[in-house]
Amino acid sequence: MHQGEDAAASDVVKAEPDTGSPSAAAPASSLPDASTPIDPYAILSEILAEGEEVAPLQKPPAVTTTYQSQKEKKFLKTKHKQLQKSVKQLGSRLTQAKQELKKAKMEIAFLEAKRRSLLANGK
Repeated sequence: MHQGEDAAASDVVKAEPDTGSPSAAAPASSLPDASTPIDPYAILSEILAEGEEVAPLQKPPAVTTTYQSQKEKKFLKTKHKQLQKSVKQLGSRLTQAKQELKKAKMEIAFLEAKRRSLLANGK
């Protein structure tokens, strides 16, 4: 009886079309070959040939750091160092707070176990 079920199951698998493969989704002729590089200029020329408007590509503004004076540069460097120091201090405080939280959780667990023990002995 198991052989009949296995044969029926294999027939069902063979009858179902393979929809997961790329060839089943679209004909092979319409898919670009993976080794073929995509030419953006060819795509752009196709779009222009169809008569669609294409907005010109705007370049992002160039980021350059210019200082008004040496005084401003020195001020910014000093401020940067102060901020780095503050970040380091906050990191230390965070680490300390995490350790204190861990200790508090352990103490709560200990007190909870002690409470349960007293309740169990008191009954």
